Amino acid sequence: NWCEVFVGVRSDPQFGPVVEFGAGGRLADVLPERSVALPPLTRTLAHDCMARSRIFSVLPNVPALEEVLIALGEVAAQGYRCLRSITI
Repeated sequence: NWCEVFVGVRSDPQFGPVVEFGAGGRLADVLPERSVALPPLTRTLAHDCMARSRIFSVLPNVPALEEVLIALGEVAAQGYRCLRSITI
């Protein structure tokens, strides 16, 4: 079994750079919500961001996804002035 997830960074007018996580692909039409976290992220914050998404309940335990959120948080924290968004 597989599923698609959305991982990204966007600039929020109130908070600045935020990391987003949620359902991707066709599931994004069915589960259009995204959870948001403020960078920089720790492993716990990344996991909590993922756990707030409805897609989380069908995901296998994938620690590498936490690492992706942490890495995107680092990019956002260091380069947010010149980045509007990143979508993976």
